[in-house]
Amino acid sequence: MSDSRANLLPADDLESGARTAPAAPAPARSNTMASYLEQSRCERRIPFRPRTIPTCEPTSSLLYPSSRSSHPIAVIFFLAFRTGALLTYLFGTLFTKNFALIFVITTLLLAFDFWTVKNVSGRLLVGLRWWNEIREDGTNHWVFESAAPSRKNNPIDSRIFWTVLYVTPLLWVILTLFSLFTLILNPEWLLVIAVALSLNIPNVYAYTQCDSDAKRRWATDLATNSVMGGGGGAGFLGRVVSQGVGSWFSRG
Repeated sequence: MSDSRANLLPADDLESGARTAPAAPAPARSNTMASYLEQSRCERRIPFRPRTIPTCEPTSSLLYPSSRSSHPIAVIFFLAFRTGALLTYLFGTLFTKNFALIFVITTLLLAFDFWTVKNVSGRLLVGLRWWNEIREDGTNHWVFESAAPSRKNNPIDSRIFWTVLYVTPLLWVILTLFSLFTLILNPEWLLVIAVALSLNIPNVYAYTQCDSDAKRRWATDLATNSVMGGGGGAGFLGRVVSQGVGSWFSRG
């Protein structure tokens, strides 16, 4: 008997004389494995880039004085006394109608500001200090001190100090003009402004002169020690050059 199952094969198989079994179905991959393989292929194609978290930098040092300051406490008190005196003068009548009380509070804040700027703020923020001596003959003698040139002042502290030092008297001058135009209504407020200007202008003048004196002395020392150092004619020429540089800065 012949085997009838041989006729069930395809014709091509019969002609080639080979009998092939049907291919087994591929095992189904789980969703987890497929996701892992897809992620691996993506990581090989795309280079790794670490994510960085953006930081919020302050846009103005005057709005955030203590963010990058070397002496934040000194900056805070330097701004607090000056701002407090101005705010008390401008808005004190909203809380009380007693002019004497407003005058006393404003004067105290101005006095605290004068002492703080003269003895603390200038020394810490810009490395300068001044005082005035009265000699036996009755004349005034200004004494200026400055830190060594090797000291690097914080630019934030320096910018705040010089900006506020010059802007504050300007604001009091503007208030003076405003009070003059309204002299009939409130002439007593000129007394407050007079006290404010008398306690602000000395610091402006003294620190301006102190800064100029420090630059003159630094330039003189640099010309003497670095450029024309030595004895004899070189030493004499060095003194001439240093005096010329010093006189140039003193004129400024």
